[in-house]
Amino acid sequence: PVLGKKMGLVEQALTEAGHPPPVELFVPGRICILGEHSDWAGGYRRFDTSIEKGYCIVSGIEKGIYARVYPHPNKFVMRSVTDTGESHEFELVFDPPALRETARNGGFFSYAAGVAYYIGTYYRVQGAIIDNYKTDLPVQKGLSSSAAVCVMTARAFNRVYDLKLSARGEMELAYLGEITTPSKCGRMDQCCAFGNNPVLMTFDGDHLETEIIHMKEQLHLVVVDLKAKKDTEEILGKLNKAHTDKNEDVRNMLGPINKKLIEAAMKAMGHGSLETLGKTMEQFQAEFDKHLIPACPGQLTAPVLHSVLEHAALKPFVYGGKGIGSQGDGTAQFLCKSKADQQELMQVIEREFKQQGMSCLSVTIGGRSPVRKAVIMATQTGNFPAAATGFGMLPVMDSDGVCKSAVFLYIEDALDCGIEEIIVVVDPTFLPVYERLCSMYGKNTQPNASTSAGSGSEPPSPTSPSTTTGGHYNLTAQELAKKVKFVGAASSEPVAALEAANKLVGDDPFLFIIGDVVYRSSTHASCAKQMVQNFRGTPLVGLQWAPKELVSKSGVVTGAWNHSGDLLEVQIFSEKPTLQLRSSPPASPSRQTPDNGCESPTAQTPTHLQHHGDFLTIFGMYILTPAVYSIIEQLNTNTNNGTGNTEPTSLVAAMDKLRAQQGFEGLIIDGNRFEYLQTMAVINHHGE
Repeated sequence: PVLGKKMGLVEQALTEAGHPPPVELFVPGRICILGEHSDWAGGYRRFDTSIEKGYCIVSGIEKGIYARVYPHPNKFVMRSVTDTGESHEFELVFDPPALRETARNGGFFSYAAGVAYYIGTYYRVQGAIIDNYKTDLPVQKGLSSSAAVCVMTARAFNRVYDLKLSARGEMELAYLGEITTPSKCGRMDQCCAFGNNPVLMTFDGDHLETEIIHMKEQLHLVVVDLKAKKDTEEILGKLNKAHTDKNEDVRNMLGPINKKLIEAAMKAMGHGSLETLGKTMEQFQAEFDKHLIPACPGQLTAPVLHSVLEHAALKPFVYGGKGIGSQGDGTAQFLCKSKADQQELMQVIEREFKQQGMSCLSVTIGGRSPVRKAVIMATQTGNFPAAATGFGMLPVMDSDGVCKSAVFLYIEDALDCGIEEIIVVVDPTFLPVYERLCSMYGKNTQPNASTSAGSGSEPPSPTSPSTTTGGHYNLTAQELAKKVKFVGAASSEPVAALEAANKLVGDDPFLFIIGDVVYRSSTHASCAKQMVQNFRGTPLVGLQWAPKELVSKSGVVTGAWNHSGDLLEVQIFSEKPTLQLRSSPPASPSRQTPDNGCESPTAQTPTHLQHHGDFLTIFGMYILTPAVYSIIEQLNTNTNNGTGNTEPTSLVAAMDKLRAQQGFEGLIIDGNRFEYLQTMAVINHHGE
């Protein structure tokens, strides 16, 4: 390997590889909110099942590592820029034994080499180039920078060679790669594979379970670099020895006591009780000190850590605090009362401990959805001859008894999700008509029920956006106009709608609704809201069960359920497949054998999601990232480049390319979709 400040290896490797298009990746660091040391302690259950399982609550954070990755025919090349701006490069022939030796020798690139070794052993792939051009994650501060590098390496090969690995698969390879190096780690570190989401991890011997935690309130944390010294190897060595020697204090702390505190923290997070969560963190620290300090007093007495945790000037801003990682005088964390308190606390710490040179990092977990924009395609004419203006202008009776244009059903659902900017794509011929409708929003304020009561008043126009007090959102037409923009599209194809909205979408993920049907939820949350609530940063597609008779009319997906069983990790998009592609497990239109000779996993449906339908079909809603636009541009170029082919780019083809680059998750929508005539039939049948 070539290490140090010598530059140019990445540029040279790109030239050798023919400058392939890059795949952009981001992997966050992680923070352990509660449950340190539970991962290795729970691992001892492989020998003794009387030991309590290990539990911890961890989360990815906003800080992490950024990279552009590319395939290479025979080398593994990596450039890494640290958070301090130092740059290092590495090059090695992609040969598993050489990669394993590099990993075992330790050093700056040993983690990446360890993961690449397992990739090369288990999969039939060539080399890769990883250009880690930016890092804003501090190293050696208890935030798992090494685990982020390992996950980045696994994800790079997964995306470049479309290995169809789930997040759990990437996590397992990252863990194997890291324990190949001299610096051993626990399994909790690789939770950064799940992104910026709090996760409950359960360790039962070699078995690992994960569960995404849905919180009601954001956590505003401050991480403090104590600028002191600790010896992680000594801490781990002595605690492991005490555990294997059946030290009752150590086993109780990392077993039953830890489990009880994790349960209390989970309950507090679910109820949004941050004060209770802060008290639980302080109780954890007290129990940690009581039971574990005697096993390693030289490190865990930690005078610097405890002086900061007990400092009176910090108390007004926090609900609680504790050590991070293996603990000792390394890093502390505080749960702040608000975002303003978070900023104030950092200033106080840096002032009060200026002589020690302590520094702070703000970390915010959970809370507001990152989906703030929506694109609604209202150009489709559907199967109804009168819909020449597009489906969006057809009158539909809403669930509140109000007749309104279909486009306002989509707009109101988007507003209910917290969407701040809505782009409605229509036939350019009818732009003035849609803008006129928008200007009338909220003028007719009485639902149809009032007219049927014999009031004698005129019924609202069937195309008027009649809503109670301007819809459910108390918006005037002027306020709505600030949130909704109408743009024209050259055709009624979904990809054309996306292209028309390109300049307005910007750099944010966005909700994409295909407006050719009426969407109806079976729960209190609209179909669109279900999508936004389950978005975790990876592109998301809404799914619906469908019988085999409808498969040839729909886009279909296959994949593997994540460990929690709530989302499908999509492995293949297929557009209107034939029944010959049908496979035995539900939700899987095909079983394919990748180049590595291993059969790809298929969707084994969790019990609570089992259904009489044979296939999971695309529902008509997506949450996409701006990367879809470069993919569409590439597909358009490939389609029309010298072939004379004028066929429009397929949305499903674009989604499958996006899946290969960034991954794709699927959510079964608790609801249904109706074509216009179906909607009218339901209304007439039920009188609703």
